[in-house]
Amino acid sequence: MTQWISYIKENEDEALGVIYKKYRPTLIPYFSRQFNVSQEDAIELFQVSVVLLYDQVISGKTKEIRNIKNYLISIAKYNLIKNRKYDERIGGLDWSLMASEDLEENDERNLDIVKLERLLNELGNPCSTLLELFYYRKLSYSEIVDKMGYHTVDAAKTAKYKCLRRLKKMFLIDTTLS
Repeated sequence: MTQWISYIKENEDEALGVIYKKYRPTLIPYFSRQFNVSQEDAIELFQVSVVLLYDQVISGKTKEIRNIKNYLISIAKYNLIKNRKYDERIGGLDWSLMASEDLEENDERNLDIVKLERLLNELGNPCSTLLELFYYRKLSYSEIVDKMGYHTVDAAKTAKYKCLRRLKKMFLIDTTLS
């Protein structure tokens, strides 16, 4: 399919469905092997890559796509590198800190948790609820779909990614202001 951009703009649901069906089975194992990530992270990386591809097409940032598979691989690789650098910049903060039960272990860690809780409140709904269900209560995506009314597991993953991205930006801005 050579006209991906117009196809995505004109028939977004159909186009994204084709992308998922055609590339998901091969790219997830590829991401897992090539980027040395878990199966779950590879699935998340694929999902994020498709969302970013869609965002780039809709916003007009992407003018031409010759090979959709290579384009998705490039987005995934760039996103993975960017996230690893981002994690280093904020001191390797482990976002699973939000689920920690032993808060007395480390004062710096406690400050990060307090900051995250404050920022979660500032983030508002539905993001704060979604992140709370996923990280604090450890609900599966299908349970989150049922509780929050998302249409699919992929929609919940996309929403979680966007909310987490907003929270990370807020955390970084808050850290630089402190």
